[in-house]
Amino acid sequence: MNKKKVKVKKLTKRERILAAIDIIGKDRDANIILLGNPPECVEAIIGIDYRGDEIHVVYSETKYILGLMKANKWTMDEAREWYEFNTVRGLDYMDAPNKPMIIDTDFTDCI
Repeated sequence: MNKKKVKVKKLTKRERILAAIDIIGKDRDANIILLGNPPECVEAIIGIDYRGDEIHVVYSETKYILGLMKANKWTMDEAREWYEFNTVRGLDYMDAPNKPMIIDTDFTDCI
């Protein structure tokens, strides 16, 4: 018997996250909205929130800003300014049932 070796591609963390979200969206027949570029920000996804028929991808604010810094070689101030103007402000105007959610995961203010 001649067995063929099958190469299995090991998925990156980013690819695993996107695949899981894709499966959930297809399973629930939902259009899940992700925040756009840069791809480094996919690693800021920390979960999914189910509210009735709505599915929201949940992002960490801190990880998202760090992703912007890494992708664009920005300082913290540059990344935060871009994030607040282009992302947070954009979400306020987004009228979609499955729009992404961003939560503050920096709890140092609580200490």
